[in-house]
Amino acid sequence: MGNWDSYVMIEGNEQVVAFWNDPDRPAGKTLLIMGEGFDPRMNNVLKAFSEARLEFDCLSIVHGDRRNSPNTDMVAKNIELRTQLIADHSIPFKEYKLKVGDGKDLNRGVKFMNKEIADLITGYDNILVDISALPRVLYFNLVKNISKCTGKRNLFIVVSENAEIDKSITYRNFVEDLEPMIGFNPGIGLEAEPDRLRLLISLLGENGTVKWNKISEHFSPDEDFPVVPYPALDPFRTDSIIKEYKELFQREDAKENIIYAHERNPFELYKMLSRFIKSEDEILSKVNRRACYGIALLSSKLLSVGALLTAMENKDEVAIYNVISRDYGIDVRNFEEINKKSTTFLLWITGDAYSES
Repeated sequence: MGNWDSYVMIEGNEQVVAFWNDPDRPAGKTLLIMGEGFDPRMNNVLKAFSEARLEFDCLSIVHGDRRNSPNTDMVAKNIELRTQLIADHSIPFKEYKLKVGDGKDLNRGVKFMNKEIADLITGYDNILVDISALPRVLYFNLVKNISKCTGKRNLFIVVSENAEIDKSITYRNFVEDLEPMIGFNPGIGLEAEPDRLRLLISLLGENGTVKWNKISEHFSPDEDFPVVPYPALDPFRTDSIIKEYKELFQREDAKENIIYAHERNPFELYKMLSRFIKSEDEILSKVNRRACYGIALLSSKLLSVGALLTAMENKDEVAIYNVISRDYGIDVRNFEEINKKSTTFLLWITGDAYSES
């Protein structure tokens, strides 16, 4: 496996701030990259870092039309808070607007962004990508491409995690055309290599059955390997998710192939999936067969990082599937109260922690 057999992950709001305040932390100039949207977790990391008076610059990735976004009032409220935090703490701030064109093609915008990433991070020694309010296609590509041009830089992922908020968000108005995520499609199509065994690994989370059906229909797996969050903070969450995906678990292979992954440790998920892929490849090579792996993103952003690392390491045989929604349904009754229970995670992806001795 890759560099993440041993890893650095800090859990907890105070612990993350303490790590970044430590005199032994990575030295140099720091850039915090964040997104914007309706999610109340959008400003949690920015707020914690600014109130702790940490020194950093901030770059916001703007990926949509704020005036026509779903839940416009919530987006405006989050942007107002961000503006206040930036002003109150005199944080150097700039925006990068995706070049999506008239067709609002997110993939086109990501392609342009990938070409400009090196310029966006020039002059910085430490890059923190806050994925709390970034769509998966954006942060998957940001992390992958920043890791290619880090040099002596340190790359981190930070995220404000809260399973209760995830449960309160439902997805609607899906994009019709489904293909592997841009940047994570190794070109293993059904027509190109029909002899490959197709194995679908589904990271399961709440409110994802429609997405899973779309992905399964497109990928046409020969075998299913569902990943269920366990252990979880909610002791009933695992059973609840298995019940929600009853169509999947009616398949004999899915029931036999369940993978249990700690809901708050993407590094451990990465290690399990990488071992699984290596083992399957070795078995199939003995009978002159090959496999391609599809990973369906239906879980939290934190756990999805395990899929990102797996795909980065196994780039020639792993395709990432994510169904994009144009609209969201949200139970906002207790959003602000629930958000107070959110937990910050910091994951060290590349840099000094993994330097060869």
